[in-house]
Amino acid sequence: MGLKCSEHLLIHQGVKNFECPTCGMRFRTRAQIKHHQLKHSDIKDYYCVECDVKFKSSHTLRQHLQKSLKHKDKRTFNFQCTRCDKRFETEAALRSHTLIQHEGVRGHRCTDCPAALASRSSLLKHIHSVHRGIKPALRHVCDTCGKAFRGKSVLTNHVRTHTGEKPFACATCGRGFSQRTAMLTHVKLVHMKMRRRHKLDPEPEPLPAKEQNLKTEWRSAPPPCDIYYHVTA
Repeated sequence: MGLKCSEHLLIHQGVKNFECPTCGMRFRTRAQIKHHQLKHSDIKDYYCVECDVKFKSSHTLRQHLQKSLKHKDKRTFNFQCTRCDKRFETEAALRSHTLIQHEGVRGHRCTDCPAALASRSSLLKHIHSVHRGIKPALRHVCDTCGKAFRGKSVLTNHVRTHTGEKPFACATCGRGFSQRTAMLTHVKLVHMKMRRRHKLDPEPEPLPAKEQNLKTEWRSAPPPCDIYYHVTA
């Protein structure tokens, strides 16, 4: 009887002969304990170049390549955003995109300060960086000026200051911007006639509990006063 076959029979017998020397947990097969021991290691030898992310095993890298949206053909997605050209796999993903990117909803509020973030992961990064002083290393370096950044997306935005690239265009007037946030600000201030809330403005009345997550940093400007109505008898 082969080694693999004998180890397989242990699954049915409930025998766990393999003990982790680090934590003491026991496993039935060599493969199980080998996979478990990755949790105790900081070594990440498997690298996704496109996403700039490292993994501990070939299995987790393979799962990433299969499931990450960055590695899928978005042209095959069935749900198209009506406000931009992005497409999504599910209706829930489209709804989340619309609320966050186009309506400015920030549903994850920090319990230590007034900050509100778009996702749970962003909130955790905020807590670690702002309130706990834990900041990731400056690993992303600009090839032009040598300045280093903690996030790849921040470096991408910075590089555009050297190249002059403006990939975000206003759908109304066509003006280009180097950052999406700058384009959204332009739309709100210029085309939607909204204004930034000034620091000295009085605090708004508290929202009902169900509406607190929909609060944004923008406040509509007063309605125009050059509207007239014609009344007929």
